[in-house]
Amino acid sequence: MKIELGTRVYHKSKGKGFVLMIKERKESTLITCSFPTGQEFITRKELIAGTGDITLKPQSRLQGNAEDEMLRAMIDGVIRGL
Repeated sequence: MKIELGTRVYHKSKGKGFVLMIKERKESTLITCSFPTGQEFITRKELIAGTGDITLKPQSRLQGNAEDEMLRAMIDGVIRGL
């Protein structure tokens, strides 16, 4: 997918945003994204891979909550086992 100014992006907690600026650098390309609550930065490599908090596809908030619940359950299990 081509990333250009105005490309729609999604943040785990900040929701929907867009690419505000693209800065080509020697080592990597830095992308500034604008969200209703402010700006965030990510590299092109992270954005394409989807490994950061900002992605090109909508993120399920339910998935994040399910992961949090699973983590809490695992911690409770460890504490009870002690």
